[in-house]
Amino acid sequence: MAAEAVRCVEDAAKQDQMRALVFGGQRRWSLSKAPQNIWATYAAATGTAMKKWRSCTYSRTHKKAIEADRTLGFNMGVNATPTIFVGNRKLVGAVPYRDLAAAVRTQLK
Repeated sequence: MAAEAVRCVEDAAKQDQMRALVFGGQRRWSLSKAPQNIWATYAAATGTAMKKWRSCTYSRTHKKAIEADRTLGFNMGVNATPTIFVGNRKLVGAVPYRDLAAAVRTQLK
């Protein structure tokens, strides 16, 4: 699972890199029969300690937290990424900057 692959990268800066690689490569790994091999390549590219990363992903260390995040999103009506909440307003998909800025300005009033 991609979320596990990202969470198993322990260093915060490296985790940001991993997240960018996973999202940027989604088309590639989502069509793969072995996406974990692609994620491992990404993790190695960030300089992550691979033995520790593999242990973490195989043991599903973050499974409960990921399931809790998924449940929370479902309960909030999230069914697509990105979904951004500004106050009570839900913005779904690739929202143009001007729309996001307008929602924030409205919320700040």
